[in-house]
Amino acid sequence: MTYKSLALYLAILLVGCNNQDSNTTQVTPPIEKKKEEIFITSEKTTYSKNEKITLNTTEKTNDITWFFSNPSLLSKNTDGSYSANQIGSTEVYAKKGDTKSNSIQISINELVTSKTSSTLTFNLDIEKPSNTEINLVDSKPVTYSNIHLFSDIYFTRDGEKVYLVNNTLGPINTFYVSTSESNGGKRYSKLTLNSALDAKHVAEVEGAVFLEVFAKGNLPNIHLQNSLFSPRLTIGPENQNAQVSDYCSDISVRCYRPVLGDEINDYAVMAVNIKNIFNRKSFLDTAREYLKSHCSGFPDCVNYTGQLDHDLYTYLTMSTKTQNVIWQVFGNVYGAPQGLGVGYKPTLMKTYNDSYCLFNVRSCWASVQDRFVDKTSSFYKDLNFTLYNYILHETAHAYDLNHESGWAYGISDELENYLRDYLSTEKAQSLNNIEVAKHLIQVKEVSDKKIKFNILSENDALAEVKLMLISEAPVTYSADLDVMGNITLSLSEALTAPLYLIASVGDDDFLTTLRFNNEGIGLQKNTFTIGNQTFYVMNNDNEETQHLTPPQFFQKCLIGGGRPAYKSDVFKLYDFVKANFQSSAPISYNTIIAADGPSNNRFHYMQISDSGIDYHHYWTNSKIGADKSIICIQESDVVSLSNTQ
Repeated sequence: MTYKSLALYLAILLVGCNNQDSNTTQVTPPIEKKKEEIFITSEKTTYSKNEKITLNTTEKTNDITWFFSNPSLLSKNTDGSYSANQIGSTEVYAKKGDTKSNSIQISINELVTSKTSSTLTFNLDIEKPSNTEINLVDSKPVTYSNIHLFSDIYFTRDGEKVYLVNNTLGPINTFYVSTSESNGGKRYSKLTLNSALDAKHVAEVEGAVFLEVFAKGNLPNIHLQNSLFSPRLTIGPENQNAQVSDYCSDISVRCYRPVLGDEINDYAVMAVNIKNIFNRKSFLDTAREYLKSHCSGFPDCVNYTGQLDHDLYTYLTMSTKTQNVIWQVFGNVYGAPQGLGVGYKPTLMKTYNDSYCLFNVRSCWASVQDRFVDKTSSFYKDLNFTLYNYILHETAHAYDLNHESGWAYGISDELENYLRDYLSTEKAQSLNNIEVAKHLIQVKEVSDKKIKFNILSENDALAEVKLMLISEAPVTYSADLDVMGNITLSLSEALTAPLYLIASVGDDDFLTTLRFNNEGIGLQKNTFTIGNQTFYVMNNDNEETQHLTPPQFFQKCLIGGGRPAYKSDVFKLYDFVKANFQSSAPISYNTIIAADGPSNNRFHYMQISDSGIDYHHYWTNSKIGADKSIICIQESDVVSLSNTQ
């Protein structure tokens, strides 16, 4: 056999061995096509509002579809690209047919440069707080007082029992509270009462859930953010049994006197309704629009040179915290005026009132003719809308806003029109509940240049949020919204004036307001939180403060974003400490100088013991000394960004 024949024989043999079943057809499998991949990138991960967003992809064809987890943040341009609409975060991916790309996260912030007022608008999936209903029993009147704060609501104890005190001018039925948790955080809840607690009443709290959560630990802090129009109002006589003859014995001269008897109720009704209206977005918008469109008719507006818009400047002036305002009447000799008022303008460079009325509490007042609130008179106004006009007109004077400001004539007239549209005659004549917004601003973290917060609301849904940031000194900041719904304001510099943060959410007409102060109350020796207020007993263990006069020491309180305590505040703290600690010792000092007194050059000198408080007078130019101190009060809607002074 030749070599070639042998090779052919072996080849045939091998093929036969590999094809044992000669009837099987051999199929060569197709080559699998590699799956298409899309990879996307962005030029950067953070964009500014209105900036064009640059997205890149490895797929060069035009049949790519882009997907965004939060499409409301973006708008599509005519060339097919996208621009940032509002602050927030969104996940981005692309698809071509069934092929999906990788995902990337893009954040959009907003930079605001040197503005005294700015508005942020964005959509937010709002967090809902827990809602607790509590029962109140055995409601009783509190001790009479003619001093009224709209924030004077708090819990207190007597042994194992817990009580809710409403020392305001109007009934309350709901509000937000917070309690401290073991991890150092705070738990926020909305409390709803089984029935409204009347003005100037206290009631025992019932309800196993509430008592189990709160009674064994610290009592809850109350958060009231309806803080626009927050005067320290005096309505009524200091002596509850006073008579007209105690003030107006000579009928030949004009007589100013407190409101008495049923007159007090008429003034309380107006005060509560004006308070509620000032915290409505619709009234803020009405006032701003009126002042802008009628500015040429008011010289103070025409000649105004401040950096903050005149409409906001005057609205916030009327909303300064605890301006001392006396609502009274005048009679005997009337003349032309429907009312009279006088006062001093507070500054917006401090969080609390720092006008002449701070210490001279009788210097800012508003009055209307006594016959307008006298039910036996033919001139009785029966709480009609015109009477509201008169009282707001005169109250504007108590804040030193004159006839040329647009308030004493202008906004007071607009209030009358607004009431006709938004408040029925029946409600205008009724003592309504003090109303709060459905939402709350929850502060999570602060530093001298950072404010982090979110929004809580009983309506936990996607809603439009509008934030107004207002300050008399220009502020530069960037605003970010993360995927958890937290808003962060990053300030370029520390605040030089209080920053107002006013929030509106969805169709809720009520506003919430916080005030941020750069400095903090840094000299405290002891602190006590009573409802919406924190009382700081100031440390006077150093020579520097001991050589100060009371007004000089009070200024440290004001710079720190607080206000000095008055006589009524000292009594409130004393009663709270005695009820909760069974002793006055935790106050630390036996003598407290209050910020008011029997005359303009004297303060109340209050000597504290377990048996009670004795008070005398203390001259304004006397040194504090080593054995006395003052008390500073800060409310929960004021947030200090620093704890040093």
